[in-house]
Amino acid sequence: MESWNQCHGNEDILDFDISNWPLPTDGSLFTLRLESMIHGGIEGESRSRKRNMIRLKKTQGRQDIVNLSIHYSCCIDILQLEAIINLVKHDDRDWTSLTMIGINDVGNLFSPRAFSEELRFLFQALKNIRILNLHSSTLNRGHGLETILSKIPSFTSLEELRLEGWQIDRISASTLMKSLQRHAKKSIRLLSMRSCRFLGDNSFYTVCHGLKYMDRLNALDVSYCNLDDSEILPLIELMKIHPGIECVNLEKNCCRTQSSVDTIAQWISESNCKIRALNVGSLWTGFSEEGLMQRFVDPIPLFSALGHNSSLCDLNVSGNYLEEKEIRHLTESLLSRHSRSLFSLDVGVNPFDENGAVSLLQLVRDLKTVQNIKFENSFMEYSCTQLIKIQAEVNYFDSFIGKYLDFPLSLWPNVFARIQQGTKPRKSKHHSKLSADHIYRFLLARTGPYGKQLSLRISLHNTKRKCHT
Repeated sequence: MESWNQCHGNEDILDFDISNWPLPTDGSLFTLRLESMIHGGIEGESRSRKRNMIRLKKTQGRQDIVNLSIHYSCCIDILQLEAIINLVKHDDRDWTSLTMIGINDVGNLFSPRAFSEELRFLFQALKNIRILNLHSSTLNRGHGLETILSKIPSFTSLEELRLEGWQIDRISASTLMKSLQRHAKKSIRLLSMRSCRFLGDNSFYTVCHGLKYMDRLNALDVSYCNLDDSEILPLIELMKIHPGIECVNLEKNCCRTQSSVDTIAQWISESNCKIRALNVGSLWTGFSEEGLMQRFVDPIPLFSALGHNSSLCDLNVSGNYLEEKEIRHLTESLLSRHSRSLFSLDVGVNPFDENGAVSLLQLVRDLKTVQNIKFENSFMEYSCTQLIKIQAEVNYFDSFIGKYLDFPLSLWPNVFARIQQGTKPRKSKHHSKLSADHIYRFLLARTGPYGKQLSLRISLHNTKRKCHT
């Protein structure tokens, strides 16, 4: 699921040195990251303060910096606090995102009124941002989310809301639901509550109730939240009737009954299900009384339902203790789909052996859409894992190779041999639209860590397609 890890699209993080801050030439967009001052003692704190102030000053002339990331402990210093507010309040640029790390620590250092005013000024100045990340401190996971959410203005352009690492009780959940109701009809497409802990019996259900109002919600992440079946099942029932949900991340929760598998299977097999990315990694595993890893459910109904789904492109079933039987059933179901649209599959950290890997190899050979497959574990032969990776990359190169069927077949061994040897290809007497040197450079730049296996890729490819000489 690329959307979970890529917060700012193609925008880059600018980890710069204050003495070497180059101007970009390719139109890149960057993030201003203000670092924490709580490490390194007095001397380290002084260096961090100096660097932060210089970065804030230089940002005033840099319109390519549109993201702001704050380790909130830096705002303990009143000069930095004023510089941040002045920058975002009087600067005419369109800020894209705001990330605040350890925001709940500030309540212990400022009076409630000062903290409230600070948040109000900052949020109002950034009311047109698209991405808002509010991360609870890893050192102090105290309450305070309701205070922060109450100060969020009406963001008319907000697309991603990430509230990660919080402890959410009944009061915080109620405030969050009201906030979602206020923003839902506008533009929020992604809601992430990764690593949150929901305190009390009804806190998660209260948040789920707020999701009903988010008509444009496309992706939901509740991974690492320690949710059980009583919380996951109502969420899946809500997903069934949600009009636009396409990405759901349930990884590392604690479902222990078969009903969770059956409910998800029923959902993805329905004709109106639009799910494109589903992550159920380590959802159904845990330790037995003897301390051994075990799976509590039978995943076969879920895998069978995949055969009736035509939209799924990204599937993660890693860490669910899948053996040869389950892997074989999974691949058979994916191959039986009418729409062969699978792009990415993660079956890592599962104890299937090389017999299970053979079925995976058949999957990537027959499904030309598969370009990314993860299956790392210690139960397979190295040669078999390499073969699957190579075949997956053959699928990637199929479309490219198909464009150059007029390229003389006799030149391919020359090109690939030279790549292996690290030298440029020799000239050929054959006439073609592209030179061997051109295709050599093109492939060399795109082969990644498996460049030395190109000869095997092309040999596998040539068994299925004829090349003109």
